[in-house]
Amino acid sequence: MKKSIILALLILIPGVASAHQLATDKNIGVVLHVDPNDNPIATQSSGFYFDFSDRDNKFQLASCLCSVSIKQNGQELTTEQLSSTNLSTASFQYVFPTPGVYQVQVVGVPQSAHSFQPFSVSYDVRVTDATSGTAAQVPDWAWALIVLAGACLVALAIARAPRRKPMPKK
Repeated sequence: MKKSIILALLILIPGVASAHQLATDKNIGVVLHVDPNDNPIATQSSGFYFDFSDRDNKFQLASCLCSVSIKQNGQELTTEQLSSTNLSTASFQYVFPTPGVYQVQVVGVPQSAHSFQPFSVSYDVRVTDATSGTAAQVPDWAWALIVLAGACLVALAIARAPRRKPMPKK
């Protein structure tokens, strides 16, 4: 009985998924998060957040000349310096003109020698229009609630299932 409930919960409750994208260049790793919900919408402002990490622990955002470029079909649409929100996170805002696939490239160069290694990472970002992708626009808490409700229903069904009576021994 307990094994059935555990198995049902493992099947129904997926692992926590994240749409954040990690890109690396040698020892530097950069995680990209895009608001809203990692699903940018054309003609609406999108917030880009970059979280930097360095295996050598030499990277400091304050000593980085970090820039971000957005391209579509090889044509550069914008290049901006990243603004720091804390020691390892930078951000900027952008409004994509139309739906499509865009390339976002982050380039970092140390301000002084013998600091961190220069790096360049890039991401493909799919931009939708406001009327498409309704499933992606459902808030995370709503999906969690749906999964939890489903798991409760399965657990209740298993608990209320008729039990077999042991056969009498002869």
